[in-house]
Amino acid sequence: MEIGMMRCQARLVGRSSLLALVLLAGVCWSETQPAPGSAAAATGTVVPLSTPPRRTGTLEIDDASLYYEVFGEGRPVVLLHDGLLHRVAWDDQVDALAADHMVVRYDRRGYGDSTAPTQPFSNIDDLALLLDELKIEKAAIVGSSAGAILALDFTLELPERVETLVLVGAVADGMPYTGQTIRRYRATLSQDPQEVIERWYQDRFLFAAENLEARERFRAVLEKSPHNAAALMQRLDRSRGTRAIERLAEIRIPTLIITGEFDSPDTHASAGALQAGIATSQRTVMEGAAHFPYMERPDEFNELLVDFLGRTRRPVLGDDVVGLDFDCGFVDVDGATLYYECVGAGEPLVLIHGGSIDRRMWDPQFTSLARSYRVIRYDVRGHGLSPSPPISYYDFEDLSALLTHLGVESAHICGLSMGGRIAIDFAVAHPEMTRSLIAVGPAYTGFRFQGDDWQAYLDDLLPAYNAGDAAACREIFLKAWTIGPKREAAEVAPQVLARVREMLVYGWDDSRNLGRTLPTTPIAAEVLGEIDLPALLVLGELDMSDIELAVETLHRELPQSTLVTIPGAAHMVNLEQPALFDQALVSFLEEIDGVEEETD
Repeated sequence: MEIGMMRCQARLVGRSSLLALVLLAGVCWSETQPAPGSAAAATGTVVPLSTPPRRTGTLEIDDASLYYEVFGEGRPVVLLHDGLLHRVAWDDQVDALAADHMVVRYDRRGYGDSTAPTQPFSNIDDLALLLDELKIEKAAIVGSSAGAILALDFTLELPERVETLVLVGAVADGMPYTGQTIRRYRATLSQDPQEVIERWYQDRFLFAAENLEARERFRAVLEKSPHNAAALMQRLDRSRGTRAIERLAEIRIPTLIITGEFDSPDTHASAGALQAGIATSQRTVMEGAAHFPYMERPDEFNELLVDFLGRTRRPVLGDDVVGLDFDCGFVDVDGATLYYECVGAGEPLVLIHGGSIDRRMWDPQFTSLARSYRVIRYDVRGHGLSPSPPISYYDFEDLSALLTHLGVESAHICGLSMGGRIAIDFAVAHPEMTRSLIAVGPAYTGFRFQGDDWQAYLDDLLPAYNAGDAAACREIFLKAWTIGPKREAAEVAPQVLARVREMLVYGWDDSRNLGRTLPTTPIAAEVLGEIDLPALLVLGELDMSDIELAVETLHRELPQSTLVTIPGAAHMVNLEQPALFDQALVSFLEEIDGVEEETD
């Protein structure tokens, strides 16, 4: 982010120079800006909205009036505009979010239809008061550029009010600037408002060259609200100067950092610093966009945003488990962080998801099993909300660290596909922490895939992967691992396909999965007969032939194994046939508990 960050010059060009610039800006605009809120300042909406606001209003704070709009109902999401435009910059996001969110956007002091400040104030306090006015205790905060600075500062000052954080074209207070950025800002100083607008319009880092429509929309908004550029220069915000760059480690909530491919080098450097400083963050670069990716590539941006909000949405607890303990958060593991959720009381039961998807695949079981068990699920590195830094690691040791953090000495370990492989490796490495092993459609370390349907999968996948076609990879994955090789898509419940597709939005983003997992020593294939634990093996009758072979081998080698085949399901057994899966799992666990009670 650069817009709204003229304070960087206070450190680089000196206080007297900055004061001169601020005074000049005041002269530039005092005779030309219409009074915000007046007819001359009426902004309208550049992009037609199909979702009308269900509430509009002004919040009176001291000498100022903040204009705000509320759309939709559901989980609160607050959109914070940048330092040149105002709330209408988010027009393309309102419809995409309002379907199942309460969307709040407003104009900060001096922008759009909010009055300009006449005395010192705090943007942090203003945002807190707006949330109070709307009776919002906690919200997802999405900030662009100067709005991202406010989002960071607000999170540091009032962390209890922020559920998740999205930073677009962002920097943190205290991040130094290069001479290039300072020269860009100096070039925009002029006594002619139209000249200032034109210079920002021409700035090559605000919009990618091909995004002319978004650039024209930017100019149209500024020409309707020229006082916005004066607000950029305001020096009355006393919430500035938080030195957020030095406090990033304090942020322990899910954070998404989005930067446009063609944004400035300073913004990209800042994004890297934010990612390094916020252990719970993920970073993505949007191709074909610059500083305003949500205006330049709105469909792609909305897909990223909706997916992230979906991944950070807390599970809905049924009436039968309301009142049971629910916990979620991040735990530090070797060089990374894992996101986890747990609910219920009783013997611990861990659910490990499959590859390319995330913990949400266990939604049908998470709360239903909580009536009898303390159910724990988490995102493996590089999946869901768990970043995967570029280091080698043992994913089964990550699980050990998570259980230690939760105070769990031993647990039933259940995993599907990749999760089944992790569960088996965990049982090899930590038999003392494994009460039982449940492997669903698993392979295992050392197993070799070689069937015809596996080869057909690779023949389809590798060209798409090598071409960087993530969308094609997702569909090929869906065909192989959800539909399966023995039927057509029309034979699968649409809601199952939709649920897996939702989790696959990030499933083929290599930038999020930079680590390399290491196998057990010895590998599982060499010691299967030594896993002398109660084990349940679950196979979908329509799964790949290699998975059938792996399960049959495990059943033959594991001394205490039980095999259950689920009809009418391929690889995603628990999603396709949740009732049958739950019945098999619960019967197995109850039998173990009964045997242990008799032994005791």
